[in-house]
Amino acid sequence: MIETPNVEIDESRVWHYTDPSGLEGILANHVIWASSADKMNDPDELLVGGRTLLDLLAEAESSIDPAVVDAVAHMVLGITRNHRHGAYLASSCWHSDSPTMWTQYAGTKGYAVVLDAADPLFIRRQSALTPEMVEASGLLGPSDGKRIEEWAESTPKIPWRWRGVVYTVSDQEAALREGLIALEEAARLTRAGRPAIRGELEVMADLANMLDIIKHEGYVDEREKRILCMTMPGAEAPFVRQRGSSGQVINYVELGVPQDPTTDLLDGEPEAMGRLPIVGVVVGPDADPDYAVNLLRVHGYEHVPVSHSGIVYGAERAK
Repeated sequence: MIETPNVEIDESRVWHYTDPSGLEGILANHVIWASSADKMNDPDELLVGGRTLLDLLAEAESSIDPAVVDAVAHMVLGITRNHRHGAYLASSCWHSDSPTMWTQYAGTKGYAVVLDAADPLFIRRQSALTPEMVEASGLLGPSDGKRIEEWAESTPKIPWRWRGVVYTVSDQEAALREGLIALEEAARLTRAGRPAIRGELEVMADLANMLDIIKHEGYVDEREKRILCMTMPGAEAPFVRQRGSSGQVINYVELGVPQDPTTDLLDGEPEAMGRLPIVGVVVGPDADPDYAVNLLRVHGYEHVPVSHSGIVYGAERAK
């Protein structure tokens, strides 16, 4: 039986809206795509937070330790120049039946895959690192080869988790101000030779992570939860794939749960993936529920419940 749910705001789940072919790809391959951050619909993706932080610095520059101002400014500059190249975004929504997401992303004939937000996902290994990949990286200093090998080994072991996006300017500024205050306090204690509960580097890392979930308030209707994952310079090749879209080539990585992350890869074969933490599928306003039920059964998700959107669009409303 296909039920029509009440709208849910459930912090333990995310809803990944997709079209029929996207649903088939997710269930057949047990992966979610995370696309290059510099190819998003929002041209300012991952840039808004840095600009806001620099504005806050400018406002309070006279009252903040110059060393802190300099460190934060250099951090933002580095993120602005380099961060988006190796950053990949998988987007979902915390709204179970969003008109915006149906019309703009899945289409009324699409589906929403419901995932357990508590379960981390991992970057899928597409191939083993080869000497040719290391040479092609262009990083050929005395220790670069070893560093690339270490990065390639550690990348698929990192757990990536869903995080809610912050849209409201007042909330963004409050969070960033709190981070600046914590950073200045850590710096003050260090200068005084006193122990800090959290060191400057740790606080700086938290501040940088905050920039990843700040987005222009014009996108608030998307109600996004995201995974932002990273590959390291020179060590991308074993993980990154490419696809064409709207006349451009988009780099992306696949996120999922490996069957056995310790297994060596066979030549030409990507890493075998286990089932995703899927806890439901929502059928779009004009979509076929049997299509979803059959795909779930074929690909080992037969016990996943299927519900139907409660939104009514033109053709259904006219009946």
